[in-house]
Amino acid sequence: METGTVGRDGGSGADRAWSIETNGINPIPDAERHGRPLELFWIWFAANISVLGMFYGLALVTFYGLSLPQALVAGTLGTVVSFLLVGFISLAGRRGGAPTLTLSRAPFGVFGNALPTVVSYLSLVGWETILVALSSLATQAILARLGVGGGKGQLAIAFVVVAVATIAVGLLGHATIVKLMTWLIWVFAALTVVFFVLQFGEVDWRKVTSLPSGELLAGVVGGASVVAAGLGIGWINAAADYSRYLPQRASSAGIVGWTVLGASLGPVLLIAFGVLLAANNDQLAGSANLLGALAEPLPTWFLVPYLLVAVGGLLAGAVIDMYSSGLNLLTLGVRLPRYQSVSCSSRPTSSGRSRAS
Repeated sequence: METGTVGRDGGSGADRAWSIETNGINPIPDAERHGRPLELFWIWFAANISVLGMFYGLALVTFYGLSLPQALVAGTLGTVVSFLLVGFISLAGRRGGAPTLTLSRAPFGVFGNALPTVVSYLSLVGWETILVALSSLATQAILARLGVGGGKGQLAIAFVVVAVATIAVGLLGHATIVKLMTWLIWVFAALTVVFFVLQFGEVDWRKVTSLPSGELLAGVVGGASVVAAGLGIGWINAAADYSRYLPQRASSAGIVGWTVLGASLGPVLLIAFGVLLAANNDQLAGSANLLGALAEPLPTWFLVPYLLVAVGGLLAGAVIDMYSSGLNLLTLGVRLPRYQSVSCSSRPTSSGRSRAS
């Protein structure tokens, strides 16, 4: 298929599912634009459905001393307002057809843009490292419950497997990420609902309704700020990376709306459930392996499905981080094809646009 044509999967010749994406930080030509704003829902929902999102609900009760209504308000406001910013930055991706930190060259200049790009790169790499590490710890804890192996050797193997899977998806690129997220979202959502049902018996409603109220400024506002910083604000530097292929005619309201809905739906529900669990167990928020601790009351038959949703949700976020961190490297002037910027290979090229393999 020639570059610029559109395939059955909706991707252009330079951006097809299960093939290596050949665009880098170059503006996407109109002939290669494709997709609909709805695809942003799948990307951002999958990237934020991890059960780790319950930590924010746990923290609002344990560390900020909020009551149930206060925690729900703080969690919802922090989530939705922060992802509104992601939605608005996504509009720049459609308009400019380039990644977020490439577009920011316009106000900062090429040299002035280097500092925010470096900060963005370090943030993305830091998050992807944390998510892969947490996935490995969750895998180790659940396998130990199942009586399979144990020790540092198993942890190392889990880390390598998880990291390789993340790199593989990030290497293939945008169309593959969209396709994979669209499929996995149904699995993640269904298993998360089952997880809620199984954990519901752990909720002590008497303690939930008797949680004392916290302070407005230090509690509600402070808690909402932490939620916003950990969720939407942490994704702003990657927002345009996933909307840059959308046609210029794509609806602005659709882009913002689907982004906010997809990104906020999972965290709002997870935060609310975290609040319910925190009332009964104030030790969860300080757990060294939260995902492992959440698995303790689960029946054995659900441990493997739980592993899929726990690790899968984290990996979805790690894939987004890894893909965008590769684009950041290209913006910094690293002369590599896009897929090599993800895989940290050393084969050079003379432009930000990748060569087809």
